Formats: sequence, C-alpha cells, structure tokens
Amino acid sequence: MRPLGWDNHVRYGQKKLGEMLLDASLIDEGQLKTALSKQQRSSKKLGEILVNLGYTNEELVLNLLGKQLNSPYIRIDKTEQIDNTIIHRIPENLAERNLILPVKLEDDTLWVAMSDPANQFLKKVLALLTGYHIKSYIASPKELKQAIARYYSREGRFEKAADNAPLHSYFLPLKQLGLTPRQLQVFDKYLEIQKGCLLIIGLENSGKKTTAYASLRQLNFPDNDIVSIERKMDYKLECVNQLEISGTSDQDMSRMIDNVNQFNPNVLAVENIQGVESWNGIGRMAEKGNLVIGTINTDQDIVDFLADFLNKRTNHYSVIENLTLLAQQKLVRAVCPYCRSPYKITGKTARKMGLSVKGATINIYKGKGCSVCNYTGYYGQTACYELLPVNNTIKDLMMQNASKAKFKKAIQKEMACSFNDILQEKLLKGQISTEDFLQVMGQDINQFKELKAVQIMDTFWTLFEKSGSINAYLEYRKKN
Repeated sequence: MRPLGWDNHVRYGQKKLGEMLLDASLIDEGQLKTALSKQQRSSKKLGEILVNLGYTNEELVLNLLGKQLNSPYIRIDKTEQIDNTIIHRIPENLAERNLILPVKLEDDTLWVAMSDPANQFLKKVLALLTGYHIKSYIASPKELKQAIARYYSREGRFEKAADNAPLHSYFLPLKQLGLTPRQLQVFDKYLEIQKGCLLIIGLENSGKKTTAYASLRQLNFPDNDIVSIERKMDYKLECVNQLEISGTSDQDMSRMIDNVNQFNPNVLAVENIQGVESWNGIGRMAEKGNLVIGTINTDQDIVDFLADFLNKRTNHYSVIENLTLLAQQKLVRAVCPYCRSPYKITGKTARKMGLSVKGATINIYKGKGCSVCNYTGYYGQTACYELLPVNNTIKDLMMQNASKAKFKKAIQKEMACSFNDILQEKLLKGQISTEDFLQVMGQDINQFKELKAVQIMDTFWTLFEKSGSINAYLEYRKKN
C-alpha cells in the first residue's frame, strides 16, 4: 500500500496532489515542474521529492490532505501515551500491514490514525472487527511505523501482562518467535500429529508460555477442544478453556489434571509442571492419544534433563513412551532494526569466537540508539531454540537411566539445530549483538581485543553525547 500524501497519481475529488499543493500556494509551478522531472528518473513519490528538495514539508502536505478528507492531521510522536486496552482493539498484523493505530475511544467511536484515510474499505473492516464507528486522523507513515513498533513491542510478548490484560483473539504465530525454517517445520510436524507429549523447557521468564500460547493458536480450530491449566492467567485466549490453579502444591496441579482428564480434551497445555504426581497425571492423559503441551522451569540443558528424567520426574512410564518433542528455549536481546548498523571485524576474530565463516573480514551489527529503542540499541527479545525429536533410541536410554555421555552422543544425531547454530545465524543476520552472543556461549568479550575496542568506543560516544565532555568517559576507564 502506498503511503498517503506522496503519490501524484492519487486523486482526491478530481485533483492530483501536485494541483492541490499549487492551489494552496504551498509550491509554485516551477517547483512542481522540477519535482515531476526528478520523479521520472526516480522511484520516489512526488511528495517525498518535494520535501527532500525543501519546497515544502510533510506536515503541510498532511494538513492539507487531512482537511480535504475530513481527517485531522495528528502528530503521533506528540500524542500522550495511548492506553493498552485501546491499542489492542486492532491486531498487530493489521496495524503493521495498513499503517494504522487506534488512538482514542469516545463512546461508540474509535478514532484511528491512518496513513490513508481515503481507504473506505479498510474503515468498514475496522468497524466490523471492533464493533465501533470509525473516525480517522491522518498521520505520517514514518511516525506510524515507529509508534506501531513501540506499542506492539515484541518484548511485551515475552513478559507478563498486566492483571487486566484484554482478551487476545490473536497472538504471535510460531513463525515469528525465532524458530528457523527447519525448526518450524519440525515443530509444526509434531503439533499436527496432535498426540503425545511436547515439552518446552528453559529458565523462568524465558518465553516458554509465549511458545505454548502460539502452539495453542495454531491448533485453535472448531473441532478441537483445548484446555490450558495455568499458574497465573496472564492472557485470555479466545476459544481456549483456561483454568487457573488456586493452590501451589503438586497435589493441586495433579488434581486439576485428573479433573480435566475426565472431559478428555483434544489438547491440554500445562504451565510449569513440577512434581511426580503431576507428571503421572500427564502420562495418563497422553496414553489416551491426546496432545499434551507442557512447560518446565529448569536450568538444565536437554542432556541433563533427559538423563535424570526417570529419577526426578515420574514413575509412570507412559510419559516417556508418549514423549514426541523436547524444546529448550532461551531469550536473547534483539538489536533494534531501526538503528541497526554494520561494522567489520576480522575473520580471525570471528573464527576465534566460534563462527563458521570464511574471508578476511565479516560484517557484525549493532544498534546505534534511536527514539524507537529509547537509545539503547536494543528492541525487544528474540527466542532461540534447540529442538529434539524423541525417537525410540532416546526413549530406551531414558528407561535405562543411561549415562550423560550416551545421551549426548544420541542427541547430537537427532538435534534440529543447536543453540550455537541458531545464535550464529542470528548474529550474522544482525538480529543479536556480539556481546549477547558471547554471553550465551559462555565466552568473555575481554578475550577479544578487537571487540573490546569497539565496545570502548561505543561507551565513549555514549558518555560524550550525554555529558558533552570526556570527563565521564575518563571516570569510566578508571573503573574498568
């Protein structure tokens, strides 16, 4: 979709943009002629060219178009914080695709900032979706993109919502959580089977519940009866029967699982499985041929988790028999895509970091800092996964209480991309920083003089820009 106000081929009434600007005396004939001539040799829009030439500015253009369309011009970056309950009246994917943002609610009318208020079809869709009358503002496409990024931050999907979080009829799909294409294919395969135990392990607050929700979203179609047992109901999911446990003991969880088992749902999701009784209840559910999606808080990796599974977690062998897929998950800060910039490091340093690269130099990325990321250089978080399809060989090892060495050898053959592979891919694509890559891989940045020099220069410029002198930087160097 073309942003409003930039295209000379878009007509309002019977006038083109250029004619409207002439009539309003915002440009003269000579300026229009020059801009049209440049446009013939460029892929840029007329309005953008006029602004770049300094003949007018975006605010004047949008003010004029807003009056023509009965859609007042609004500066999104000057607007007061918009309430979350208003933002979520419109799904993120619809807002991003159409450059729209809900701004305020007045009785039965929802005011929406739009890049193209002339799009009457979109307004009808919004009215049907929200149940409100729709009135529009006109806003800068650039400001809308930045505001959508702020208000629909990916980081929010990996954090707990407020107690009064609204009903979410949508949620981030699995393909947007950080899985590689190959991993997504594997994950989808085991969801589609729709039986057995699919377990998601990781540290607390590592985004496991978000992954479970995304899985339920994918399975949420009319023929499926889905139940989710949760320690705390952070989000309300449409068409999912969500149950919140009143107690904290393993007996409370086990009792809830057994009660749900009587109704025999197609899909059961269980948050933070802990004791033996809960695991045994899950085993009884899985042996019926239903799908159980469970999350487990643990600092263990996949090898350690499986090696002591029989000792710590269950004496009900149907859990192991029905185990289909084990996913371990970590969260890593994401480099801000709005201020991401490349810098070169030598291939020697890259290979010392463990990167599988060739060549004398490679590009690594960092965020310079901008208004979208609050000048941190980071924007939200991205999930990294290890996926292990659990075959009969691994199940046999679990039954035998085999050694970690045997598990490690068997797991290496079946693993669908290791953390090392995933982190390398995200680093080279500019999605994560060198600092975070090294931290997750257990390496110290001080081992790499070249990287440390870049970090020191970044610190210098940050402190210099804040203080206007080098004194703050000199103090920093004394301490470090």
